[in-house]
Amino acid sequence: MNNKKSEWLAHPDYQINISNVDKHICILVNETMLADSHQTLLLSEQNHPPVYYFPRTDVRMELLHKVNKVSFCPFKGDATYWALKENNDQLKIIAWGYEKPFEQVSAIKNCIAFYPDQLDHIIIE
Repeated sequence: MNNKKSEWLAHPDYQINISNVDKHICILVNETMLADSHQTLLLSEQNHPPVYYFPRTDVRMELLHKVNKVSFCPFKGDATYWALKENNDQLKIIAWGYEKPFEQVSAIKNCIAFYPDQLDHIIIE
């Protein structure tokens, strides 16, 4: 259970829609396939751009390193962040996810989202 307060009761009309994407989506970083999925979710949240969430089973998690950063969304819960190790061994935060999201967005549990500006290519087929 998240230790911070959900805003769903105070704002029941807040809009977050999660839908299945019926396309094959791949993420490439540094010419490496980082994610490859036919099971991607699209989260559309009011006042925010839409975000693709990939099941962790479709992400090369061995290339990502969990970093010591956490943030809180009053509609999704605590976010965890992952970085990609660069050639100079610097960690560049590239992804986030909600390991214990609020019930209203439980579909994104065990999923990873990527910062589009940190990616080389997003392939949608």
